Amino acid sequence: MGSVVPLHPRAPAPPPLDQLFRAAAPVRFSARPVPRATLDELFALVSLGPSGAEGSAARYVFIVSPAARARLSRLLPEAARGSVEAAPACALVGYDDGFAELLMGRSAPAPHWRQSRLQLVRETAARNRALQGAWLIIAARTLGLEAAPLAEFDGAAVTKEFLGDVATAQFLCVLGYPEAP
Repeated sequence: MGSVVPLHPRAPAPPPLDQLFRAAAPVRFSARPVPRATLDELFALVSLGPSGAEGSAARYVFIVSPAARARLSRLLPEAARGSVEAAPACALVGYDDGFAELLMGRSAPAPHWRQSRLQLVRETAARNRALQGAWLIIAARTLGLEAAPLAEFDGAAVTKEFLGDVATAQFLCVLGYPEAP
């Protein structure tokens, strides 16, 4: 077996690690809006994150207007509504239901190979969209935003309201600049 590197939780962390992991705390957002340019940069960074077969099954909708956040809030349990209402932005991370077939279509494989590989490609797409959600949180924090995922919501209703037949809602992530201590 290879060498084991002991972990020292009390060792000082470089500032980027603090920004990504240790400085994250219960989320309280400032009133400062998240500019469109920052959301564009966030999306660009997320698209650079590695994934299996370089497949990007995730689809993103940034919900920023008070009216849109109010529409979303109605689809959440009472406990989660305050987070969406307080956050200047909310990222809806969805996935393209047809992505596996799209990825399979790139190489135009023989029919027997296609059927046997389709399940593997679907599983890869599922893993990739989860990775892409994680990249969203990491990228947001590198841009100075706080990011808090919300998994408890009516997925079918959120899909219908914000994605239609383009994608299926996977999770929500409230975004904003942290309130000063």
